[in-house]
Amino acid sequence: MYDRAFYRDARVLVTGASGFIGRHLCARLGEAGADVVALAKDGTVPDVDDAHWCHVDVSSYEDVHACLNKHRPQLVFNVAALVSGNRSLDMIDDFVQVNLIGAINVMRAAVEIGQPKVVLIGSMEEAPVGSPDETPYSAYAASKHASRLFGKLFIEQYDLEVVMTRLFMVYGPGQLDYSKLIPHTITELSNGTSPDYMGGDRSIDWIYIDDVVEALLDLGAHPNGTGRVFDIGSGQSETVRNVVQMIFDEMNSPLVPNFGAREERGTETERVADYSGLKALTGWQPRTPIEEGIKKTVAWYRAHLESTERVSRLT
Repeated sequence: MYDRAFYRDARVLVTGASGFIGRHLCARLGEAGADVVALAKDGTVPDVDDAHWCHVDVSSYEDVHACLNKHRPQLVFNVAALVSGNRSLDMIDDFVQVNLIGAINVMRAAVEIGQPKVVLIGSMEEAPVGSPDETPYSAYAASKHASRLFGKLFIEQYDLEVVMTRLFMVYGPGQLDYSKLIPHTITELSNGTSPDYMGGDRSIDWIYIDDVVEALLDLGAHPNGTGRVFDIGSGQSETVRNVVQMIFDEMNSPLVPNFGAREERGTETERVADYSGLKALTGWQPRTPIEEGIKKTVAWYRAHLESTERVSRLT
């Protein structure tokens, strides 16, 4: 567990602040007493009193440098990312610009303004450290793996403190990307429609958003960890089929999921987090079982969708 005193009045910058993870992280930092700098290309301001806002595209070095130079953070969480399983050739440049160039820009600016610590947010799609096969199976995975390599470069060549992470399948309240499995399933069922799925046999390590944020705060506050890669996941896996069924059961849906209705996507990775290094360093461990997380997530979406529908009726 991190020392809350570390964040009290500390200036902390979060890239990707308007996204799912970024919003939760900014809110938690605000609760801990941090002076939050929220950086994002667009989107709404996180629910943090007195947050400083930078409308910045991380692929622009000049804009990133200007934001960091103005606010002079002590710590940076690089959460900004283009997250997609899209295998289209046309998407490669987008992944490189946001996930790789964006990370490089943040680290380069950090070096030039006085070396704040940087926490890089990576992905389960990256191969584990020491894996005999580091072949990426998507441009997203390749861009994230490359940003990790540049993190090591900035440590070795420029003495920047960089902590690297691999986040597994993060879910929970506030995930408004309805292409993702859990939000998609909940919203489709709320509309009385049974969603279409692939076979549903892929096993995934699901990790609840609150647990992820606590892990990131632990790593940000800890004086050690530079140069290491930390898995942030539950350490267990559940198949897509089982998670979908949990949602159907929680929503008391009479419908039946349409497994096998969509074409399978080849070369999907199946990995489970090894969070032993993170636990040894900080004491962190996941606290939210998948059943509890699904229950909380369904409750949030029901309230959110009802609220959205009420607003729609009034306008």
